[in-house]
Amino acid sequence: MIAVVEYDPAWPARFEQLRREYAAAMAAAGVPVVAIEHVGSTSVPGLAAKPIIDCDIIVAEPDVAAASQALAGLGFTPEGDLGIPLRWAFKEPARLAGTNTYVIVEGCLSLRNHLAVRDILRQDAGLREQYAAVKRRVGATAADINEYGRGKNAVVQQILAAAGLTDAERASIDHANLVPTHAEQDQGSRDQRVISEFRANGGRVGGCYAQMSLLLLGTTGRRSGRRYTTPLSYLADGDRYVVVAAAGGAAADPDWYRNLVTRPQVTVEVGHEEFEATAFVLQGAERAATFQRFAAAQPVLTRYQDMTARPIPVIALTRLR
Repeated sequence: MIAVVEYDPAWPARFEQLRREYAAAMAAAGVPVVAIEHVGSTSVPGLAAKPIIDCDIIVAEPDVAAASQALAGLGFTPEGDLGIPLRWAFKEPARLAGTNTYVIVEGCLSLRNHLAVRDILRQDAGLREQYAAVKRRVGATAADINEYGRGKNAVVQQILAAAGLTDAERASIDHANLVPTHAEQDQGSRDQRVISEFRANGGRVGGCYAQMSLLLLGTTGRRSGRRYTTPLSYLADGDRYVVVAAAGGAAADPDWYRNLVTRPQVTVEVGHEEFEATAFVLQGAERAATFQRFAAAQPVLTRYQDMTARPIPVIALTRLR
């Protein structure tokens, strides 16, 4: 069961407290802020919702790292982009429990998604009531947050269509699962959808992954001994495949990287092919040069590095002959 409660008139005041705190922190850090928006269901008067205040701190793309550092100064822990392009999530400190806060790039699709859902529901009472009824019904029976999200998907797509988003934009949102907040997302479930699509289409994946070169990396759990599969973008480097443990700029290395450090024998799937490989973590000048080549192909990596104090690991995957 997912708790969906009736609208609380105190929610806007709670958002305003957060907005003032965030605005002051950004100003003190010299971060230009485009806007701080109340989004999600609690931003829609009269709409039943989970009692979570969602905030989007909107900045220009070059200011993402500085904004993230300002939030870290308030006690937030960066969680990376969680697979959502140009939107970064943060784990809130205990004093701000019951909130979700994002740094998000001005004009990006994930922001337009948030604002479109909010604005059309504020304007259209009939659609608002339809959405509330679906949320109450699905929330009462959903076994978990993923089932809750699936149960709402059809009406969310209807809302986005009413807001004027194109078929392609709605498909991208649906594929990347942009509507749920970071607390609702299950990385394993999202990875599994990408893995299934990859294997069904010879390595081709749509949505926000359509322009990426993807491989599937199979690692062995360092404690459990279980096998795990992770979709990753890669850089071809001669007869090697290079991946990076960026984790969207999160503070900690991802589990798949910690696994291969302990157990470097891995499997790699590229296109229709699968083979065994050895993972080698690059060091020093080779690491720096390879990271720069990767970042030239995917400039977002430079921003990820700016967002975290850890050097992002660069790993070469070499096929076993």
